[in-house]
Amino acid sequence: MTDHPSYAKPTIVEVTCEIAFVRQSSDRFSSRSLYALFGDEFPEMQTLIGNMNLQIFVGPPGAIPPAVQASPQAAVGGFRLGNAANNEFIQVSGANFVYQLVGGTYPGWPALKEKLLDHWSKIKGEVKPAKLIKIGLRYVNLVAKEPNHTHLGDWLQPSADLPPTLIASEGHFLARIESSPSAGHLKLVSLGNQDPGISTEHGGIIFDIDRICQEGEIPMDTISEKLEILHDDVWTTFDSAKTPLLHARLRGE
Repeated sequence: MTDHPSYAKPTIVEVTCEIAFVRQSSDRFSSRSLYALFGDEFPEMQTLIGNMNLQIFVGPPGAIPPAVQASPQAAVGGFRLGNAANNEFIQVSGANFVYQLVGGTYPGWPALKEKLLDHWSKIKGEVKPAKLIKIGLRYVNLVAKEPNHTHLGDWLQPSADLPPTLIASEGHFLARIESSPSAGHLKLVSLGNQDPGISTEHGGIIFDIDRICQEGEIPMDTISEKLEILHDDVWTTFDSAKTPLLHARLRGE
């Protein structure tokens, strides 16, 4: 595990991890069994009725829609469980397991990974996966602008993922860069404006980094290793793009 620094004021507003699989059988699993596993921590439950991928995004001009991570196979129904604070969720279907942290306080990668793997170990016995076909890790950052620092270039700098022309934008900017760092891997980097709002009085910058591993059949015992690879790349993408001003913000200065 690579040792990354922890910041006093992280810009992370959402973390999502998806593990997609093929099950050993098509037998349905019940909400009762899932609630027995997770009910104490995730008391809120919703039924998912999905075999269609549909995304509807409503927002102001220039706002960037969230990335869609479509499962290789259609979802076959499932359940979504949420905690009492409504900022942590587990989603389970016949095709994938999703763990999501929204808002709140980011606990740091080691703690988040430990909780993620603990949840997966519990659900694995219920869904009985025959093989894994995809692991995805997505971080969404929101950088609030300041009255005297309203340009993209104040907060982010050109990097291997962000071209100079984009960073030089004086007003509107919107980009989605898709690349393949290695065979069977994808990296989706999205960057866009956010209009002024409650948490972003002077507007903000959405920096969305989505890393996906879909190397055919992924060995079950390599989940931890694959997550480290994905997280390291997400970290490098963010770290290489931050300016000294953003670094000072992260440190609470």
